[in-house]
Amino acid sequence: MPVLEGRYRQQDEVAHKKGSRTTARSEIRAVTLTFPNASRSYETRNRRILFWGHDRMREVSFFIDVAAIAKMDPPAKASEDDWLEAFDRLLDRIHDVARRAYVSSRDQQVHLLTVQDF
Repeated sequence: MPVLEGRYRQQDEVAHKKGSRTTARSEIRAVTLTFPNASRSYETRNRRILFWGHDRMREVSFFIDVAAIAKMDPPAKASEDDWLEAFDRLLDRIHDVARRAYVSSRDQQVHLLTVQDF
């Protein structure tokens, strides 16, 4: 899907019935997912990093598996600080993948990004 200033457009065909005739119209819904909150946290037990995005007033939670980070920019050590620093270096790419994941499954409460997403 093309990216236009952080907006993704999803096109749905919606059928409407009026009396005995049916009309179809194309409805375009713009999804704006932003990441104004720079907070992120490392979960040692599950080996993933939690971060948040916002679609208007809705907060959206994301996890990224550290294996995905290791594929792109493996840290010298596997400490919490090293994983968070690697996350910060890859932030733009991670946010792009998070937007694509969100557009494809907006109804989910939590989105998990894995190696396959990158």
